[in-house]
Amino acid sequence: AQVMCLSPTASAHGPLHPMVRAGSAAITLLELAAARSAGVEVELITPDRRSATAIGADPMAPERAQAVRAAGYQQGLSR
Repeated sequence: AQVMCLSPTASAHGPLHPMVRAGSAAITLLELAAARSAGVEVELITPDRRSATAIGADPMAPERAQAVRAAGYQQGLSR
């Protein structure tokens, strides 16, 4: 099986508090390890600097949605 994991809060960049990012990354890596140990092929995608900045400190802020979509789209094009 193949899984693409999108983890918007596990980015190394952005305005989220570093402890939030670190905690999210740690949990994500544990989950990926469990999936991989079960034979699942996993690709992890986290926001690049531009996307993380667009997300801002409140990932649920609706007023940022258009900027987040645009930044995420551009990140996807660069892959």
